[in-house]
Amino acid sequence: ICNTKSANNSIDISGTTLIADCLITNNTATMSDNYDYLGHGGIYSKGSLTMERCKLIGNYSSRIGAIGNTDGTVVIKDCLIVGNYTTRSYLTGGIYATADATTTIRNCTIVSNRTLAASTAGGVYAASAKCKITDCLIWDNVHQGTDAETGATVLTRKDVGGTPQVRYSCYSEADPANVDGNIGFGEGFDPKIRYRGRNMYHVRIGSPCIDAGDRATDRNESDKDLAGNPRVRCGRIDMGCYEEPSGGFKVIVR
Repeated sequence: ICNTKSANNSIDISGTTLIADCLITNNTATMSDNYDYLGHGGIYSKGSLTMERCKLIGNYSSRIGAIGNTDGTVVIKDCLIVGNYTTRSYLTGGIYATADATTTIRNCTIVSNRTLAASTAGGVYAASAKCKITDCLIWDNVHQGTDAETGATVLTRKDVGGTPQVRYSCYSEADPANVDGNIGFGEGFDPKIRYRGRNMYHVRIGSPCIDAGDRATDRNESDKDLAGNPRVRCGRIDMGCYEEPSGGFKVIVR
């Protein structure tokens, strides 16, 4: 689903819907009115939506770049959400959930999304704890902020905002005490994401996101990641939409 242009929402979900193994890219919504249910570059849902193994890339709108959930039930698993953005100072570039929405985000990679809103976040913004994020890699997302020295308006890092429940995920606002298995806090932290070449948005060998997910996950090798590989390949699930092999070993023959 690509290159659509709408005044309201590119994709509008109101019933019970499964979207699997799809690419949703370069869609545009131009609505500028201040309504939560309008202006979604990717998907707007007020129904029961499950998304599995999808890519949402480069969608943009005046309000929400990739996915918005107002009062429905949305489950997003094994998805890559990259480069979505808002063109005005509203809401978020990645995923937005209102206080009335029930949203579950599992094993997703949410990277390099952008919003011009100062009060939300570039990656995920949720208005209540009814949004649950587990085993995700959320990184390099930005929102509009203010330079501490000059007072100028600049884009600054903001991966997750609001009050979602976040567990076993990598994002820059993670508690430094490693609460709930989250990682990512601290200047210089590097999840080792591949940003170019083969295997873009996988993580490199030695990434702290490998084998760092929830040990109590109910997912197993019958579940597939975004590339179609089995989940939990090395005894513990990874963070993000791709399950990587373990760090490997070296064999020396004498």
